Amino acid sequence: MVGLNPHAALGFHRAMLPSGSFPAVSHIHVAPEDVETQNAGKKVAQEYGRRTNHTAIMSSREQIAEFFGDLELVEPGLVWLPQ
Repeated sequence: MVGLNPHAALGFHRAMLPSGSFPAVSHIHVAPEDVETQNAGKKVAQEYGRRTNHTAIMSSREQIAEFFGDLELVEPGLVWLPQ
């Protein structure tokens, strides 16, 4: 199921982009060493799933970068909010 494989879903959309496109992705990342925020995020994700019947998945910075596949990142690239 594509819904459980975000890389497949985004790969499909990347393949459909016309040349010269600039896709953007918004995603939440919490540093692995921030255990308190990780635990709070898991609770939020569980509640989101319960209320919406959708899956919320926390991803590492590296996993988020993988969403772009072989696309070249332009400035400012992958940044932290509120950058």
